[in-house]
Amino acid sequence: MSEGIRNIMTSTFGEDGVSFVEQGEESFDMSIGEIWDAYTTPETVYGNIRYALALMGLDLRTWGGQTPNETRTTNGTETLIVPGYASRNCSFRDLRGSLERRDIHSHPLRDYEDLRLRKPFTAQESADLFQRRIEESPAQEVDVIGHSMGGPNILLGCQELRGKYRKKVRRIITLGSPFQGTQRAAQLGIFKRDDQALKDLSPGSDIVRRLSQVDEDIRQKVISIGSTHDGIVPWQSTILEGALMNAILRRKKAVTHANFLHNDDIGNTIAELLKIAA
Repeated sequence: MSEGIRNIMTSTFGEDGVSFVEQGEESFDMSIGEIWDAYTTPETVYGNIRYALALMGLDLRTWGGQTPNETRTTNGTETLIVPGYASRNCSFRDLRGSLERRDIHSHPLRDYEDLRLRKPFTAQESADLFQRRIEESPAQEVDVIGHSMGGPNILLGCQELRGKYRKKVRRIITLGSPFQGTQRAAQLGIFKRDDQALKDLSPGSDIVRRLSQVDEDIRQKVISIGSTHDGIVPWQSTILEGALMNAILRRKKAVTHANFLHNDDIGNTIAELLKIAA
């Protein structure tokens, strides 16, 4: 399985465009230019501005596109998207389009229809919503995609699932997810002191501690994808110990935190990864 994942990702991003972090490794060599590009290229500057605008509900390209009422499955499998901090479902229109073109129907958790910047779901609230959705899903199996905070929330929700419900979760793919917390949350928390979600995302939080205790059978379902151009969640924080695969997008294939959701290569890769999970 791991070899198949590597082949899919290298065929899309190239040998230079993706690195795989093995268990026990903490880093890989990066040139000064690669580090500098993460903050200075037009693409990264635009991507970070776009993420800030999306959080404020000002990203015009993601307006509209509500979650359908019915649950559509692909060969009996539901593909569920769990949003991140203060996100709303229309942010995933491009990603859902990429998956749809590859014959994979997907939908976000319905509870994220409205902008929640003032009072985002806490990690526990989101995990509870996810857990309830898995238990209520009519599908035989569920594949899950989590962006940013959505990744940790999926793992917390899976930890509470028992028996057939835990087995129902087939594959988990996370995009820019802070399994070890992110300093950006701690910094923003200085100005939003009552925001529990930001506290949950901060390094050393109780949520981060709980993530370190998630069962091995859940971790082995996870493909974590980070990026050296992610200025919100550093790639080091996306590494999940015991995951099926930790992959880092690099150089010309690296994306910003927002552009995980708007990059066709990533959408197509997710579709291929879900197909080999069958």
